[in-house]
Amino acid sequence: MDALKGPASMLYGQNPPGGLVNIITKHPTRLKQGEIDVAYGSDDYRHFGIDTSGPVNDEGNVLYRFVGFAKKDNGPVDDASSERYYFAPSMSIDFNDKTSLTLLTSYMKDNTNPTSGFKLPYGTLHSTPFGKVDKDTSFGEPGYSTGDSEQFNISYELSHMFNDTWTFKQNGSYSYLNLLLRNVYGSYMLDDRNVQRGLTYRDGSAQNYAIDNRLVGNWTSDRFENTLLLGTDYSTINSRGTDGNIYSFGSPLDVFNPVYGNYTPATDDELFGHHTKRFQTGLYVQNQLKFDDKWLLLLGGRYDKARSSDIISNAGANSNTVDSRIDMDDHKYTKSAGLMYLSDNGLNPYISYSESFQPLSGRDGRNKPYEPQTGQQTEIGVKYVPAGFNGYFNAAAFEMYQKNILTTSNDPTINYAQVQTGMARSRGLELEAVGYVTDSLQLHANYTLNRVETIRSGDSDEIGNRLPLTPLHMASLWANYSFNGKLEGLTIGSGVRYIGSTYGDKTNDKDLKVPAYTLWDAMVRYDINKEWQVQVNASNLTDTNYVSGCNYWCYYGEGRNVTAKVNYHW
Repeated sequence: MDALKGPASMLYGQNPPGGLVNIITKHPTRLKQGEIDVAYGSDDYRHFGIDTSGPVNDEGNVLYRFVGFAKKDNGPVDDASSERYYFAPSMSIDFNDKTSLTLLTSYMKDNTNPTSGFKLPYGTLHSTPFGKVDKDTSFGEPGYSTGDSEQFNISYELSHMFNDTWTFKQNGSYSYLNLLLRNVYGSYMLDDRNVQRGLTYRDGSAQNYAIDNRLVGNWTSDRFENTLLLGTDYSTINSRGTDGNIYSFGSPLDVFNPVYGNYTPATDDELFGHHTKRFQTGLYVQNQLKFDDKWLLLLGGRYDKARSSDIISNAGANSNTVDSRIDMDDHKYTKSAGLMYLSDNGLNPYISYSESFQPLSGRDGRNKPYEPQTGQQTEIGVKYVPAGFNGYFNAAAFEMYQKNILTTSNDPTINYAQVQTGMARSRGLELEAVGYVTDSLQLHANYTLNRVETIRSGDSDEIGNRLPLTPLHMASLWANYSFNGKLEGLTIGSGVRYIGSTYGDKTNDKDLKVPAYTLWDAMVRYDINKEWQVQVNASNLTDTNYVSGCNYWCYYGEGRNVTAKVNYHW
């Protein structure tokens, strides 16, 4: 799994301006291999996993892989629990030296009791006559809350090489999700002890079809290496179900001495049916040029067209009566560019620009459809790989603009629904250093300065203020030491994470300022031999009690978590 920072619409279509997580599916391997791991940890965490792969036939042109795991645990909040089962068989076939096909499938089932960790500033960030609310206390309803889902995916990756220059690649997928979610949370304090609760209810399914076609051309000359990418993609999402947003659910709860069970389940007249469809088509082109082994230039452009409809029926999910329908038609050109100089001394400066485009489903608290989110990011930096040093250094300064971002409203007249703030700007600096100080000692250090502030809004009090949940400073330092001699195979690691202060609302009210916190993590690993490995990981080793952030709600951070794992490889 890779984290791609910044706008990434050029190759990946509709995506948020802050970046995306690229989930890399495990593919079959030509080398026969496998792994089994078992783990046990805090909150009664239990895990069993298996991963096996290799050739099916003697010729080695048919490969397989099977990945599976099961886990159960009790969450950090009272009465919370979860279990997950995942299976992912896959197969690759090389028809000849020019054409190959990979088939990928996966199935995942989750059964959870999501007793809400959403809390209010009262009793978490702020003191009370009765002390602080225990971080394990749930404002939910253990006997009613549930979060069950099933996901199925089948996809393929086809590659055909026409000649030494041109290759065609096609990826297609179908996925299905079935979800039942009943999440009870705290809405607002009624008095010094009792909280009024609300309910988020979702019961429905979604189907997604997607296909991506790419034509890749590579050619070289004495001074040039060029890669041209031409592509088009299409996707459709169809979701249907029954929803509910009930802002007064059950009897008030004493947050210092909660008694559960005083509620009436949601009824049909409190729910509404929804049916959402979205169709997206994209065309894109990208060219990468390497000149004299010194200059690397990247240019790209993309056009997206998205159509969607959002239908709501207050008579239930299966009703043919349409009470409200909104149709949206969005389109956008996005661009990307980058230039890097590859010097002989390992000092590689670069500059890049990228844009993003993401249409949003749903409506705000005033029943107005959300506008698409867009983003633009400019970054200038340098990557340094010193000669003779096993490591690297990165430094980058960036500026990103995000338009139509979603934030939680403080307006009770629209039930604190999510609304779109006009525009936010993110300016900052990222520093990273990774390397071996000695043959045994490796260090990894990071620092980020990032000021995310509202620069355009209908509320003038918000302009110039930092957005909720966005720290100005973040830093981390991690060290690994691998022993030699009699203790060879033993590795210990430890590090600290610093998260700076944040604010709990868009006006930067000092009463809603969340203090900075520092956490200490550690690990120890012992490689018994080439096949067996034992490892223990610990996060928040000192069990620091802290509020990790606030928007309208506040969230306690995870306490001490220790997990021991045994791996067997072959």
